[in-house]
Amino acid sequence: DLSPSTLARNVVLLSLVAASEKNIGHAIAVWIDAFLCNETNEQLRAVLKQLLDKSIPFPEWLKISDTRTAKALRKYWRSWLTESWSASTVAQEREKAMSVRNAGHGRVNPY
Repeated sequence: DLSPSTLARNVVLLSLVAASEKNIGHAIAVWIDAFLCNETNEQLRAVLKQLLDKSIPFPEWLKISDTRTAKALRKYWRSWLTESWSASTVAQEREKAMSVRNAGHGRVNPY
C-alpha cells in the first residue's frame, strides 16, 4: 500500500499477532472497534512503544526500504501512542465534545 497511515496500521496489527497468538483478539479489536478495553489498549501501547524504540530492530518479517518510509511510519505510531483508545477516555472526550457543541444553542446534552 502506498499510504503511510495504512502501512503503519498494518504493521501494528501484524506486530500484535506476531508478539503472541493470544493477541489475535486484540488485533481484531484494534481493527474493528471504536474504542478498546483496557487490556487491548495496553497491548496496543506496548507494540507502539516497541516499534518506536530505535534501539530495537524492526521485526524480522518487516523490511523497510528507506528511511523516509520509516520516519513516516514512526510519525503515525507516535501520534497513536499519545492517544488513549480506552472506552472510558473515548466516552469522556465524546462528552466534552458534545458539551462544547451544544453550548449556547439551548439544547440539553442527551449524553
